[in-house]
Amino acid sequence: MTKDEIEGALHELLPGCTVECTISPDGTTSLLIGGEDGDSFAVVGLVRSQYRGEAGLNRLARYIAEDIGLARQRLKTRRVQKVSSNAPQVDAPALSNKTRH
Repeated sequence: MTKDEIEGALHELLPGCTVECTISPDGTTSLLIGGEDGDSFAVVGLVRSQYRGEAGLNRLARYIAEDIGLARQRLKTRRVQKVSSNAPQVDAPALSNKTRH
């Protein structure tokens, strides 16, 4: 999927959120997600091949929505890192290649 396709699909699947996608030269993808409440969240080191097609994007959107809920409760997540509004850079851990069950 292209950058625009990922952004468009996730925007549809995460109502009220803005999604900015960056594809790195190594093929991984990073997402910056803006919540409707003004919070921002980062997903870094996403391996696109693990989330192919509509089913893959639905799974990714569900994981992101769940992890945003955890991040808002200040609980650690493996995928999403809450970004401070005054933070100059995103310092989030890369995602593992393990599939979540």
